[in-house]
Amino acid sequence: MSQHTPALAQTARGAIEYVCQGSGQPVLALHGGMSGYDQGLILARALFDEAAEARVIAVSRPGYLGSRSEEHTSELQSH
Repeated sequence: MSQHTPALAQTARGAIEYVCQGSGQPVLALHGGMSGYDQGLILARALFDEAAEARVIAVSRPGYLGSRSEEHTSELQSH
């Protein structure tokens, strides 16, 4: 997977940062941990190789990397 450029989607609960990589069928890369889009991309790299025809969409959870949700950020996430 190549270099990524994050973007922000405005939602009712705050801005959510995400990245898109590749082309083809969209695949939403989610993980169970508390972190940003970078961890979703690691998961996608484990599942798809460079030649895979998939458009990977990875998001940052609220309070991580560029995603902000002040009223929904836990004390642990803010440190």
